[in-house]
Amino acid sequence: MFALGAASVDREECQEVTLQESSTSLDLLLRFIDPKKANPKLNLDVIPGLLEAGRKYQIDTLGDWVHSWIYGNLSAVGSKSQMVQVVEIGTVFEFPHLRRMALCGLIRAPSSELMESNASRLRLYDHLMRLRTRRVEWFREEISKIVHGGAPIRLLKDHTFIINDLKYVEIMQILMKLVFEIASEPSFACLARYWPKQLYNDYIHGSEEKMELLKQAALRMESELPELP
Repeated sequence: MFALGAASVDREECQEVTLQESSTSLDLLLRFIDPKKANPKLNLDVIPGLLEAGRKYQIDTLGDWVHSWIYGNLSAVGSKSQMVQVVEIGTVFEFPHLRRMALCGLIRAPSSELMESNASRLRLYDHLMRLRTRRVEWFREEISKIVHGGAPIRLLKDHTFIINDLKYVEIMQILMKLVFEIASEPSFACLARYWPKQLYNDYIHGSEEKMELLKQAALRMESELPELP
């Protein structure tokens, strides 16, 4: 009644299908789809290919899962090159929150690390540079408030006008060094590293209190996610 067995197929009638995805991307995609398998292990290098495959085959839940993975692991991303990768992934696959989180770290990165990470290839590179310039200007203004604000630069803690010119020159030299370093690394970590604490404690009344206020304002600003263009 029923014919058993597979019908023979002429090899000439078979069409060869060439897949554009790499074997790694397809393996990760299949592991994600298969409910019997644990979710695949990811890293930033394989994510673009995996997301492209998910987009091609319309696996909508894949994007949400990858987004959650990057979000959960972003704090562990140490190198600036990895942050650049996150910005690129967020740009290509429309993850704006991830872009902003990665930019937040790149804004305060040392210039040397930005160069090593090849950040200039980013579509958002010009925007990143504007954000860094704005941050440098903010720090310069805050430093100026401490130096020239609450008390005159030459006014000692006991409110006398006895001027130690050598100390004043030394402070100005260190201050110039500080401003130069901030231009390269606009972060509170850089400011704290180069701030001439002992000299300013002796030379500017209330400098410790002013620095603590600056620290709170700087860390609060550095935790805020930057806007996108």
